[in-house]
Amino acid sequence: CDAAGEHRELHAFQCGGAGVVVVRQVGRWRRVSWECSKLSRRARPTSWSRSASNCFCFANRTLHATLSRGDGVGPDITGATVRLLAAAGADIRWDRQLAGMAAVKAVNDPMPAATIESIRRTKLALKGPLETPVGEGFRSVNVALRKTFDLYANVRPAKSVLPGLRFSDVDLVIVRENTEGLYIGVENYVKIGDDERAAAQSLAVITRYGADRILRYA
Repeated sequence: CDAAGEHRELHAFQCGGAGVVVVRQVGRWRRVSWECSKLSRRARPTSWSRSASNCFCFANRTLHATLSRGDGVGPDITGATVRLLAAAGADIRWDRQLAGMAAVKAVNDPMPAATIESIRRTKLALKGPLETPVGEGFRSVNVALRKTFDLYANVRPAKSVLPGLRFSDVDLVIVRENTEGLYIGVENYVKIGDDERAAAQSLAVITRYGADRILRYA
């Protein structure tokens, strides 16, 4: 990192239990720390932007994360994911919390305050698919999470990994705005004649601010 406090883009990730940090400077990559004997050339690190006075590395760090197993196939999915992360050497301390139908059955709330507070504390969460009770006045759990934490960017990497299929050499990332459009939740019924709920309408609201920040994120 530059002692003058110049802004740098840091990338930190783990490989085989050892930490790697690289810094992009003047349009090229420069390795500043290397402890890993073998690293896949296709590895895609996560990015942070920090000044030199606040540089850090996540190598060999214990992470704290909130875990909600989810509904339906959720427990199977999250269970397999947790085992995979453990096998890869990730040191994660899971704070297990309820959400979705499991939370409704336990505390009559699909997104309990304890779960929200856990996510605020850990700043990292893994959840399975969450079911929202139909026709009982509950908001969509997923939309509620997005709005509570302003999770405006849905990021979906798509990469072909098996040979011989219909498409090959696919390597792209889809970025979708997650809080506006129909997700903004401006909905109402329309009365026609004596029928108070003859029709329903939902407005798709897109703001300049929302469009600008998702474009900048992408």
